[in-house]
Amino acid sequence: MTKKYIGISGVARSGKNLFCDIAVKQLTQKGIKAKQYALAYYLKKDCESFIREKLGLNVFTENTEDKSTFREMLVWYGGVKRKQTEGTYWTSMLQKDIEADDNEVIFISDIRYDQYPKDEVYWIKNILGGNLIHISKYT
Repeated sequence: MTKKYIGISGVARSGKNLFCDIAVKQLTQKGIKAKQYALAYYLKKDCESFIREKLGLNVFTENTEDKSTFREMLVWYGGVKRKQTEGTYWTSMLQKDIEADDNEVIFISDIRYDQYPKDEVYWIKNILGGNLIHISKYT
């Protein structure tokens, strides 16, 4: 079985996760095993205990007001780790998990950066041999 990798990009609140949820559901109904991953999961896991202990908040909350309290910290920390590794820190963490995954289609719902030579866009297209879809919010 050859896995298919599909990276999703787009601005915040444009429907990236919704797209993945619908695509996974549609593929599953057709008997194709599919799963969604997010690079942000690994960022949040890295910061989870600090945010819980120091702020009394859940880093995985869906509450927009709570998220806004620590969002800048996550962006800063994520950027520092990307800079230290020239964009490979978060992708290398996800790489380990998707290599062990037996799904036929893997969606990565938050491909954002193309700043460094082997950044997220390069990773999805060249390392994984995947495709990149950009989601735009229709207004």
